[in-house]
Amino acid sequence: MIDMLFVEPKPDIWVMELSSYQISDLEYSPQIGILLNLFPEHLDWHLNVDNYYNDKLNLFKKQTDSDICILNKTDANTKKYIKNLNLKNVYFFNDENNFYVKDNFIYYKNEKIFDGKDMPIPGNHNLSNLCAALTVVKYLNIDFKNNVESIKTFKGLPHRLYPCGVKDDILYIDDSISTTPESSIAALETYKDKKITILMGGFDRGLNFEKFAEYVLNNSHVYSVITMPDNGYRIADTIRNKSKNTKSNLILKEANSLEEAVNIAKNITPKNGIILLSPGSPSYGKFKNFAERGDTFSRISGFKVQS
Repeated sequence: MIDMLFVEPKPDIWVMELSSYQISDLEYSPQIGILLNLFPEHLDWHLNVDNYYNDKLNLFKKQTDSDICILNKTDANTKKYIKNLNLKNVYFFNDENNFYVKDNFIYYKNEKIFDGKDMPIPGNHNLSNLCAALTVVKYLNIDFKNNVESIKTFKGLPHRLYPCGVKDDILYIDDSISTTPESSIAALETYKDKKITILMGGFDRGLNFEKFAEYVLNNSHVYSVITMPDNGYRIADTIRNKSKNTKSNLILKEANSLEEAVNIAKNITPKNGIILLSPGSPSYGKFKNFAERGDTFSRISGFKVQS
């Protein structure tokens, strides 16, 4: 962020993505603050869910009367935790009076403005994020309709639902940036027309995987789950416990490493299926960072690395 201070010429508007660590002791609020959603993450540092949510909401606590906040109307945790903040200028996305996603289209009020199939990065969650961005554009009095065409040229970043390539009729996808069970579910939702083997597990932050277990057991496009250390055993146990009350045909395997997980996946994933690295956990302890984990996945799968 300090490097940005030396950018020339100076921009009219700064756009910054801040982590919960940075926001936790922020001493001022931005003129426009955006919160996409709230779900448990980084509990090893924030210690509990309440601390984590409140630290993220610190983004808005020093707002002036002219500052605004942009929030996700469909996120239940956001709705619950903003009640005591006395926010003045609130704009919602995923709101039928503003920008929202419906049937893979983005609408503004009753007007269909963008077809999701033209979005270069896949996933309903990315369309939702686009609604947040369009809300900012509209607030700045920029004609959002002039920006819609440019969306088609947007390029996603590495390790975020990145298609590595196809081998033996199987598509390999690197979503190594996924560090929560919610992001893994979002990845699985993106490819509901394919049989998926998902590779799960990494550093154990103590997150709850019950909703993930329920999802994979109740959605038949999830063909198999292969877990990896450190928290792989806990993810597998959660799935096994949940499976006692279902009639799922899900295949559950446990591996001792990413390489072993990929090799198992190659042997069990059906033709025209997907092998998806979306670990739902950080990479600490096994890799330098999520990028190294994603590059390792690409390399052992037989593809060129991204980073």
